[in-house]
Amino acid sequence: LFFGGRTEEARSQIEVAARIAPTSPRVRLAAGTMAAMSGRERMAQRHFLRALERYPSHPVLERQLRKLDRPQPRREQSIDPERLLAKSRVRPGHLAVLYAGSGEVAKALTWLERAVAAHDPTILFFRFDPRWDELRGHPRYRRAMRTAGLAS
Repeated sequence: LFFGGRTEEARSQIEVAARIAPTSPRVRLAAGTMAAMSGRERMAQRHFLRALERYPSHPVLERQLRKLDRPQPRREQSIDPERLLAKSRVRPGHLAVLYAGSGEVAKALTWLERAVAAHDPTILFFRFDPRWDELRGHPRYRRAMRTAGLAS
């Protein structure tokens, strides 16, 4: 469900899975990752910590917790795409996600189109990333995803 872009249904089902297998690291990792991507860091942290109770020092869970401890950029801070592109391993898709997450629709769509043109593999995740939920119906989003062969 999550990978198909049906995030609300995925959240509902992951809650069921968490009730059935409350300490499963796979369930908690999936639940925590979805929560983190949705901007619900405290809930993500609870999921990761719950799994670590049973599996101390689980490397993936620990890494996800460390990511949550990093300071998050504030929305009022501007994104300097040229500076980010100058850094190694920053792709157009990364910038598209940054702008989508900050609510800058026009810039997000522009960078999405650039990512598609560059054959950036990060766009594979845009179909299920909750930061794109509000843009999925936008004609430019739909056209870009069709061009990439990822139309839903």
